[in-house]
Formats: sequence, structure tokens, C-alpha cells
Amino acid sequence: MRLPCGAPSQSLINLDRSNSMNALSRKILCSVLLLVFASALGVCAGPAIKVGVGKTEITPVEPMRLYGYSSRTTPYIGIYDPLFCRSVVFDDGATRAAVISLDSGTIPLGDWLQTIRDHLAEKYDIDHVFLAATHSHAAPHLGTHDKPIAWNGAIAEKIYESVRLALTNMQAARFSVGAGEVDITYDRRVVGDDGEVTMLWQNHDRKCTKPVDQRINVLHIRNADDKPIATLVHYACHPVISGSKNNRVSAEIPGAICADVNRAVGGECVFLQGACGEVNPYLAGYLQEEESRYEAIHREGEKVAREVIDIVRRATPIEQDGWTIRYQQKTVSFGLRHPVSD
Repeated sequence: MRLPCGAPSQSLINLDRSNSMNALSRKILCSVLLLVFASALGVCAGPAIKVGVGKTEITPVEPMRLYGYSSRTTPYIGIYDPLFCRSVVFDDGATRAAVISLDSGTIPLGDWLQTIRDHLAEKYDIDHVFLAATHSHAAPHLGTHDKPIAWNGAIAEKIYESVRLALTNMQAARFSVGAGEVDITYDRRVVGDDGEVTMLWQNHDRKCTKPVDQRINVLHIRNADDKPIATLVHYACHPVISGSKNNRVSAEIPGAICADVNRAVGGECVFLQGACGEVNPYLAGYLQEEESRYEAIHREGEKVAREVIDIVRRATPIEQDGWTIRYQQKTVSFGLRHPVSD
């Protein structure tokens, strides 16, 4: 299949950006769990790897603002669909690693994240933690690394519980991998022939703009009885179909994808957001009538889910004559292109 907007990037490195906009430099946390996708995961001879999955609900119960739009100044007014924390724990008998996905707008770095890592290491002997937000713009954020909010503490407890649940369900695992593509996204940052940049916030006519990575990477995990445990889905897309006029809680496109995959495949789908910095869905902020906007979320999510389901069916089993887990993390600091004042 030809990609309408060009060939996808092959990079599977997940970048988490610091939320501090006043700093003269940003830190990007390049956290590469080498057990997520076959080409990026490190495996060596050793005992069979066990995998467990756990899920806890993180839908807010207290009034709070949703993430993503400065024009949305009041607390959310309702809940369209629930938010979850999903954890997948890998154990090779000597090393444990956890992949954790939150239906949240952001994840604060700094002390909050380090506290999560320290707790999981001390209580559950999990030294390697990959924590990612789905980046839903219809979910609350967790504050910044230096300005945490009250919800942070509750979310931390939900993370711990999801990991605990995963550890109670550890099973010898078999892995298969696959990839595909789906055309629901575009590059919202358009550079003209004169070098000027125009932000294309809406693209309802599905105009092709590039670069845009429309590749889907899938890691599917089953137990020794061929029952599904988890399906990890890596795809880049800003979850912004609901738009700035929406003020109801929703997991947005990632939630719709996971719900459809769960129904069709079984086990637990875990969405890992790709490098979605300038990647919007064609239907970003498209439909302003409430019921229609949620229908659009499900329609576009279903397109991705159908491709994921097909990838699972034709996924390539990985020969795993004894694997061990490897994990690498590196923090890279660099300056802004145009310095800003404090």
C-alpha cells in the first residue's frame, strides 16, 4: 500500500518533552524500552519471559480543567468515556520492566516521575519503567514537573495498582510483531516555498502535507495456551478530534482504538503515542455538535483499529529461544531555535 503523504519514519524512539516553556533549554527524555517492538527491543539468551497486564480507571471525580486549549477555562462538565491506566510488566527471571500508558494529556517529569520509578523499584523490583501519556486533549493533564496538581497523587496510586494487578497475572509469553499504515493524519506545520510557516489547524479536505509518519507498529503477546495477553500499538496522532469546544472527558482516538481492538482480539490493547508533535487527524476540531464529534472519534479510531486487527492476524512470530530484557534511557538537553525570555 502506498502512503499518500510519503514514506514513514522507521524510528521507534519515544520522546517525552519537558513542559517548562520558560527554560532556555528543553530536555527530551529518550526512553527506549528494548522490549517494545522487535527492531527496538533487545533480547538475549535466557529463560522464557513472562508478561502480565493490569488496568485501573483514572477518570477524574473532582472538578478540573482538561488539557490542551487555553480557551477552555472552566472545569469539565461531563464524561463521555472513561480514562484508564494500562500497565504491561515483563519479567525474564532476573530483570523486570514495565510499560505504562496513561489516558492523560501530559506526564510531568522531574520529581513526580522519579517518585513513581523509585516506588516501583522498591516495592515490586521493577527497575525499568517506560511511562507515556496518550496525549488526549479531552483528558486532564498532570501539571508540570515543577507545578504538580492534586490529581497527581491519585494517579500515582492508580499506576501502582495497575502494576500490582499485572504482577498477579504473569504468564509465560509468546511474541509476534507486525506493521501497517493508515491514512487519517497530516502534518499541520506547512512550510511555504519562501520558508514561511503556516499552521494548518484544520484539514477537513484531507490535503496531503508532509512529512507525516502514518506507520502503525504492533507487538502482540499471547500465553502458552495461545490466549491473548496484550497488544501494544504504536501510532502518531494528536487526539484532538473533539476540539476546543468540547468540555467532556474522553480518551479520544487512543481510547476508541483500544476498545475496538479489545473486542476483536481480546487481552488488553495498550496505546503508545508516537512522535505526534505536528501530526493532527484530518478531522481535528471538525464537528462541533457534541454527538457528531464523538461519532467522528469512533469512526477514525475504527480505521486504525481495523488495521491493527489485520496486523495481529498476519503478525510474524518471534523466535525466542530464551530472551532477557535490556533497557536504555538517555536524557538529551538542547537549546531553543529562538531564545525566549523568562
